Amino acid sequence: MSYFTEWIMQIIIFLLFMTIIEMLLPSGTTKKYTKVIMSLLLISLILSPLYTFFTSDVEKILSDIYQSERSSQNAEVEKTFEMKKKEIQASLRAYTLEQLSVQMNELVEEELIAQFNLKIDEIDIEIEGDLVAVDQIAAITVYLREVEEDGLIAPVALVNISPSLEKNRQSLAEEKQVAQVLADQWEVSEQIIDVLIEGG
Repeated sequence: MSYFTEWIMQIIIFLLFMTIIEMLLPSGTTKKYTKVIMSLLLISLILSPLYTFFTSDVEKILSDIYQSERSSQNAEVEKTFEMKKKEIQASLRAYTLEQLSVQMNELVEEELIAQFNLKIDEIDIEIEGDLVAVDQIAAITVYLREVEEDGLIAPVALVNISPSLEKNRQSLAEEKQVAQVLADQWEVSEQIIDVLIEGG
């Protein structure tokens, strides 16, 4: 592409030079001969890419074109490959986190029911870095709810809208106890566990 722009620039400069010479020459036979010579030079300048094409190695030019097309295709394939790789890594990470939360739930399920009459609804795990490992866990949010007995619907509790500090203190103490049990069972720090009890 740079060769093409260079070639066009040469033609434009030559045309300007030719126009200036034509204006400076006095009219007569000299001007006619100069015009013929300048026209021949312009034609040779216009045809110069053909000359370089035929004198250069055609196979090399064609291989260069082929290589440039191939490298652009390779770059595109690599870009697609990287996107697919990232998608697979993200889905693998999500699957691993899901399996980790299931295992964590199974590990503490019976003890939570026995001690607190609570069941885990959901566990959200936040990981630092790319690896899914226990030492990489940044935060664990545990959503709990009370266990309903024998599939019966629990009766609707009386709702008191007035602020009750004792109720808040009691639920905070229970959340702290649950977090401590979870930290002991999962062998993680209690500070990274956030317990949220439904209705608490």
